[in-house]
Amino acid sequence: MYRKVTAFTKDQEKRKGMTEQVSLFPFIEVITDSQSLCHFLHHELSEYHRLLAVLESQMSLTAPNTEETSHTPAESSGLTLLRLGLWTEEMRLKMKMMVQVVEDVKSKLDRMVKNIKLMDSKLWWSACI
Repeated sequence: MYRKVTAFTKDQEKRKGMTEQVSLFPFIEVITDSQSLCHFLHHELSEYHRLLAVLESQMSLTAPNTEETSHTPAESSGLTLLRLGLWTEEMRLKMKMMVQVVEDVKSKLDRMVKNIKLMDSKLWWSACI
């Protein structure tokens, strides 16, 4: 899921140069909206990275350093499977929703680019005639 979202944001960065070439007014609003979406996705991905850092720090606190601490019950340790599941549940749901939005937007943007190319080719043919 993470890879799909990051691939979309990178793809939008590549398309950013294309927006300067497009002078068709109706499409500018769609492109601006996709840039706003990418800004939001960057923010959510930074929240994901923050969660990973917190989990990593909790894992280092949980890791037994001596044999004496390895015999303590799991409930007293910092990170259990239950706690891990609870901490990651919200982010998993966010990632699923982000992937769904990214897939929908990507398909619409791809159709928009195809339409722009088709319109350009029709304009070129009409200019040749």
